[in-house]
Amino acid sequence: MKIRDWLIPQEKIFFDFLEKQIINVGKGVTFLYESPKDFKNIASYYRKIRKIEHDGDSIVHDFYQKLNHTFITPFDHEDLTKLVSFFDDILDNCYAVANRLHFYKIDEPTPALKKFFFLIDKQVFQLEKATKKIRKMEQKEIDRSCIEVDRLENIGDQLFDKCLAELFEKEDDAKKIMKLREIYKLLEETLDLCEDAAITIKEIVIKNI
Repeated sequence: MKIRDWLIPQEKIFFDFLEKQIINVGKGVTFLYESPKDFKNIASYYRKIRKIEHDGDSIVHDFYQKLNHTFITPFDHEDLTKLVSFFDDILDNCYAVANRLHFYKIDEPTPALKKFFFLIDKQVFQLEKATKKIRKMEQKEIDRSCIEVDRLENIGDQLFDKCLAELFEKEDDAKKIMKLREIYKLLEETLDLCEDAAITIKEIVIKNI
């Protein structure tokens, strides 16, 4: 057993918090990804994601309660809070997207929406894999997942530019343009947040191996 493991065995609960949180994020993203299969019932997906987002808030609240009463943590407080914040923001954005789709009455998923949902779903899958490897600081596996998150984010940047150009070129309804542009922007920001989370995970590993 490493000295580090001997000193802080009781604080490994923070690994549990991170894993629980990213799994919850994955649930929300999965509902968003699956929504095009039954888009007429987007209200149902919205309610499910809202429930998951509320669950996520509870996880974050419990995390901060524990952090505020803990002196020794597995790694820096700042790194812990930064990663938790990014995970929370990813889920908040997914909820915001579902909210807009429902209340803006978007009647069918555009090809761009489906592609964004796919990219985010794949990113969060890789973040979940990487997060579960932090406990034992499995650097190679974590690096592999983080590189994939970055690759998917680059594809998302290209998709965002392309879908905006097509939106203004092919869509005549000004209100619909504004609605979709806002949703696309939220999705593009979500891809960026996933990349930020991956960068934070890599920084944690570098500091602690």
